[in-house]
Amino acid sequence: MRSLDVVATGCAVLLAACIGCSAAGIDDEEPASPEATLVNEAQSGAAETPEGAALAAYNGMWAVVVDASHAGETAPAELERYATGGALELMNQALQSAKISGEPPTGEPVLDPEVVMDGSAKANVTDCVDDSQWSVDGQSSGGAPRRVDAGVGHDGLVWRVFELRIWEPGTC
Repeated sequence: MRSLDVVATGCAVLLAACIGCSAAGIDDEEPASPEATLVNEAQSGAAETPEGAALAAYNGMWAVVVDASHAGETAPAELERYATGGALELMNQALQSAKISGEPPTGEPVLDPEVVMDGSAKANVTDCVDDSQWSVDGQSSGGAPRRVDAGVGHDGLVWRVFELRIWEPGTC
């Protein structure tokens, strides 16, 4: 349980520091929202593949977390659609810690995850989180990007993030 508390604290710091994910190579464009990413995947048919479905679950989890952080929510019911187990618990704890810390974040992160399948019902997602687009009181934390690793699994009906690890700044 101590490990979960440490990870939850790290995730809370991530939310409280207003983290965002940065897409490499996009300098002059407005960052796409996680919701737009999900719509684009669904429209392109990417969610029809296991890789696309795993990515949609990961992006959906972050979209719900971002919206909930803006609204000051601590346990959005919709999050259960995209996350389960330790990942769900971690994100709910992080949202609660972010609410306690004060002003809700503004802006949106840009996600640029990579998916590697681990069998037919499990995927590993690696992402790099940057706080430049998600800020509290207009102030970016200025921290270096951090790696995010997620385990995404298919339970026979849907794909959900079941494992989530957010690394220290400067790890990607």
